[in-house]
Amino acid sequence: MNAALLWDSLPSVASGFGVTMLMWLPGLALALALGLVFALLRQYGGRGLDAALGLVLSAVRGTPFLIQLFLLYYGGPLVGIDLDATSAGLLGLAVYGGAYYAEIMRGGFAAVPRGHVEAATMAGLSRAQTLRRILLPEMALLILPAGVNMAVVL
Repeated sequence: MNAALLWDSLPSVASGFGVTMLMWLPGLALALALGLVFALLRQYGGRGLDAALGLVLSAVRGTPFLIQLFLLYYGGPLVGIDLDATSAGLLGLAVYGGAYYAEIMRGGFAAVPRGHVEAATMAGLSRAQTLRRILLPEMALLILPAGVNMAVVL
């Protein structure tokens, strides 16, 4: 490959990298937030909500990402969702990543030793305090490898 060609292509590559980062960073943040909300709803929302969210998240995870983007961008106006390409891509990344992060985080909550939660209850911590001080920090450490992998996939 010619070095001059690489040098001439550098501005285009840098521009593409910038656009990628501008889509990936907010998409990742939204996916993490959605994943946490979905995981908490599945964990504490009752059996009916858990089953309903399980079906929806499985459908999102079982559908190719490109198909989801096509449905969102081209099919969205049919149901009143008219988004430009950037917004549709960002929303698609958030929903797709959120479905995967929900399962990763749900598995992380399940991996926290039950004795830690019982000790927090015996110490008089409320459910919210147990979640904030025990479950979330331990879950965050437990899901680090899978979470980083999913961030790379996004």
